[in-house]
Amino acid sequence: MRKTYHITRARSRYFLSMGYIEYGTTELAKEIAKNDFNYFNFEGLKKKSGKLHVTSHKFNHPGLEGMLKESDASVSIHGRYIKSLKKPTVCIGGLNEKLKTLIRIHLEGAGFKVDLEKFPATYPGNVANRAKNKGVQLELNRDLRESLFENLFGGDRKPTEKFYAFTDAVRTAIDKYLSL
Repeated sequence: MRKTYHITRARSRYFLSMGYIEYGTTELAKEIAKNDFNYFNFEGLKKKSGKLHVTSHKFNHPGLEGMLKESDASVSIHGRYIKSLKKPTVCIGGLNEKLKTLIRIHLEGAGFKVDLEKFPATYPGNVANRAKNKGVQLELNRDLRESLFENLFGGDRKPTEKFYAFTDAVRTAIDKYLSL
């Protein structure tokens, strides 16, 4: 069987940021994590990797599980392909209410539309909720991801100013959470 995915790990402290196989999520997770937080990436290798999908509660990798056990909380970043929300929107879910609230406040303050109901991500087995103090799942619809890059579906994704506004808002929320 040919391998259809690639795993990237970088270890540091406290948090896990995770990009999956949806376009743009890897870049977002890397920018949020920088060299400060744990980072785990599940990235498809095939041209049509967008069709490689693993649900959040079924994803399991030994390296990831080890990182989650060491992480205070987690932020999991996902992308939706459907444009059903009609506006660039980030759905926020997860079981860490303090972190979820801080991320919502900072994303709204940066001008992003937030939905707390579409993807509640409250299942304890969800990858976002396996850290010590649970976590947050960010589900970005296609419209939002397209606004964060000049060329989302091309080989050379260039971040826009909105990309940095988004990642800065999430990082600020994480930093505030860690200072509580």
